[in-house]
Amino acid sequence: VFLLDDQSIPPDDRRLVLYAGAQEQPLTETGVGIRFGDPAWVRLNGYGLPQTARPGGSLLVALEWESLAPVTQNYQVFVHLLDSSGTKLAQRDGQPVLWLRPTSTWQTGERIVDRYGLLLPDDLPAGDYRVAVGLYDPATGERQPSSAGPGDFAIELGPVWVENGSNQ
Repeated sequence: VFLLDDQSIPPDDRRLVLYAGAQEQPLTETGVGIRFGDPAWVRLNGYGLPQTARPGGSLLVALEWESLAPVTQNYQVFVHLLDSSGTKLAQRDGQPVLWLRPTSTWQTGERIVDRYGLLLPDDLPAGDYRVAVGLYDPATGERQPSSAGPGDFAIELGPVWVENGSNQ
């Protein structure tokens, strides 16, 4: 199941939650091996990402994390859709596995498959886009460094080609 949207609707703040479950996004890219944390406490082993998407549709992203060491902090994952200039056009943030597996519960050596869904804007132009993934402390907003390179706090997955036309 992929969480697509979670919001409160005024005037009485009813909660609207939208999930996608009909399509399974397999882990197609393996051996990624990017570590996060200083010292490193988690590794992104693989991910699944469709090659194409449509404006107004959903982009389903599957991530496979492996715990390298225990942590007491509950970090959140961010998944961002970026254009060629690095502008964020869609995002999903949350604790792993629909808030059911906080990082403080991960056991060393455990692998966790984590899924996120991004709602794409209806007016998203056709073209190549990237998906950025990382972890951060929700209390401070501080991102966990990655082993991708000095100063890198996210890794980019993709590309994803957005086709012409609406999904509706």
